[in-house]
Amino acid sequence: MSQSTVLANPPIGKLAEQDFGVRLPLTVLGSQKGFYLGTFDEEGPLSRESVEYWADEADAIAALKTSNTDAQSWAQRTEA
Repeated sequence: MSQSTVLANPPIGKLAEQDFGVRLPLTVLGSQKGFYLGTFDEEGPLSRESVEYWADEADAIAALKTSNTDAQSWAQRTEA
């Protein structure tokens, strides 16, 4: 897994804050299952925030860009 995209003014990962007490920006991360929205720190990925996985990084980036808008196109996970 590796960091791929961080927005200039990204939303904060809700699960990272709720479960770990840290405010980290949402970013597009990758795994064997595909791309997802999550957070990471100096030790690596910390939380998977999106319910969805995307096969294409561009689709995950597009979803990230809709965060905190009326047209948000992804679902926030409620549990780690």
